[in-house]
Amino acid sequence: MGDALQVDIAFLGAGVTGYTGAIRARQHGASAALIERDGVLGGTCLNRGCIPAKALIHCAQVARHVRRAGEFGIQAELAGVDWPRVTRHVGATVKRLNKGVEFLMDKNGVQVVRGRAHLEDAHTIEVEGEGGRSVVRATKVIICTGSAPATLPIPGADEHTITSDDLWALPERPARLAVIGGGFIGCESAYALADLGSEVTIFEMTEHILPEVDADLAAELARAFQRMKVKIHAPARVTAIEARNGAKVVKYAQAGGEGEAELEVDLVLLAVGRRSVFEDSGAKEIGVEVERGHLVVNRRMETGVEGMYAAGDVIGPPLLAHAGIAEGRVAVINALGAEAEIDYRAMPFCVYTWPEIACVGLSEKQAQERGLEVRVGTFPFRAQGKAVAMGEREGFMKVLLAEERLVGAHIVGPCATELIAEAAAAIWARTPIELFAAGIRAHPTMAEITEEAVGDALGHPLHK
Repeated sequence: MGDALQVDIAFLGAGVTGYTGAIRARQHGASAALIERDGVLGGTCLNRGCIPAKALIHCAQVARHVRRAGEFGIQAELAGVDWPRVTRHVGATVKRLNKGVEFLMDKNGVQVVRGRAHLEDAHTIEVEGEGGRSVVRATKVIICTGSAPATLPIPGADEHTITSDDLWALPERPARLAVIGGGFIGCESAYALADLGSEVTIFEMTEHILPEVDADLAAELARAFQRMKVKIHAPARVTAIEARNGAKVVKYAQAGGEGEAELEVDLVLLAVGRRSVFEDSGAKEIGVEVERGHLVVNRRMETGVEGMYAAGDVIGPPLLAHAGIAEGRVAVINALGAEAEIDYRAMPFCVYTWPEIACVGLSEKQAQERGLEVRVGTFPFRAQGKAVAMGEREGFMKVLLAEERLVGAHIVGPCATELIAEAAAAIWARTPIELFAAGIRAHPTMAEITEEAVGDALGHPLHK
C-alpha cells in the first residue's frame, strides 16, 4: 500500500460540495485531500445534472427564439434540430468545466485521490483505485458523497426507463417522451425536449406540477406548457411500463377516472427525485447516524462522530448545488476550529423552464403558519418595460413583507433565476424594507420588477 497520505481535511466526494470545500480549506492554510471514485471531478452537478441540463436548455431556448423570430421582423426559419450537435455542445460544456476544476485543484494544491473510498475509522480512509489500494489519514473528514436518481417500484421501470443521468447523451432525440414526475427535474427535461421538437407528456402524482413551489407559479408554468402542447396528467399514478412493438407503453390511472389508460412513447424518463448515496462509504458502520435515508448532522454540519462532518445531498433536502456549497463552507470553518452554522432562510430555489421559476424565503402558507402578519405585493411582466420590449410578457413577481422586512419572493417569468438574487440578498441581510425599496435600479431593466412588487405591497406601485 505504501505510506499513507496525511492531511488536515479529507473530502469524500469531488462534487461541488467537496471541491469548493477543498479550495476553502487550502485558502485557510489547511492541507486537503479530495477523494473521488469517478474518473472526472465535479460530481453530479457538473457531469450529469445542473450543467448539462442548462446546456441542453440553452439549445432549446435558441430553437424557441428562432421560431419566434418573425414576431420581431427577423426572417428566419427553424430548419430542424441536429441532435448530435446538440449533445456535442452539452458534452463540450461539461468537458471544459471538468478541465477548469482540475486546474483549480492543481492551482490550490489540493491532493486529488481517485478511487473508491471506505472509512476504516473517523480518521482513516482506505481508497481502492486503478493503481491498487492506498490510505489517507485526516485530522477531520467531510463526507460529501452526493446523491443519485431515486426510483419507484413501478413494474417495468427498471427495464424500460432512463433517469436524468442518461438524458444528456441520448443517441437520438425521442419523438415521443413520457416524463414520470413533475418536479423541477421532470419539468426542466420536459421543457427542453418539447422546445427541441419532442412530443412530451408529464405524469405527476400530486394535484399539480412543481408541488414544491407556490401554486400560482406552478399554474403559470402549466399554462405555458399547454401552449407548447406538453400534456400534463395530474394527479395521476403510473401503474406499469411495458415494451410493445419497439415502443414503450405507459399504463396509468388518472385520479377520479375509471380503470387504466395507456400512452405509447419512444422513451420514458423517470424523474421522481434523488436519494442520498453513502452506503459503501463505511459512514454508518463507524457510527454516523442515518435517518430517512440521509446522514444526520447538526447546524454546524457535525455528525455524531467526533471530527467527522457531512454536507451536500448526502445530508438530505434541499438537495441543491448551492446549498451543498454553503454547507461545505460551514463544515470547513468548523473543522478548522472556528464557529459557523448553516442558515437556510435565504436559499433560492430555481426551475430553468420557460418561463423560469425562482423562489426564496417563505411562502404565504409558511408565513401564516408562523403567525406572521404578511403584506403581499405582485407585479406582472406584461407591465414591465424591458420585458415588453423583449416580447416576454408571461408571468409575475410576488413578494411577502412581514415585520418591516422582505421575507419571501416568488417569480415566474423571464430571467427569474437571475432576478431572485436581489431578494435573496435582502432576506439574508435582513434589510429594512424602506431601505430596500429606496434602492435605485437601472431603467429599463428586468430588475425593476422587484421595486414594483415591493411598491405594490407597500401600497404605492408606480405602474400598476
